[in-house]
Amino acid sequence: LADGLLTRSVGTLTWPHIKPTLAGVLAVTDEEIRAALRWLDAQGIRVEPSGAVTTAAVLAGHHRVTEPTVLVCTGGNVDPTRYQDLIAG
Repeated sequence: LADGLLTRSVGTLTWPHIKPTLAGVLAVTDEEIRAALRWLDAQGIRVEPSGAVTTAAVLAGHHRVTEPTVLVCTGGNVDPTRYQDLIAG
């Protein structure tokens, strides 16, 4: 579902910048991404599935927010018909 996140490896240019600050990795399911898309849509925010994974992780309880936090929600690269199918449930 979140095909925008597919990668075979982390780039040799970007990894040295990411490594010192990386605390861990969270995984979310396709259904959790769909739930996040529906929630974001209800807030008037339209993003592609890959752009909803941060919200999915928080809404699903995989990451507990305990201080001011920014969730990056990006992209509108999703077919309108496909988007409607995704948020329909």
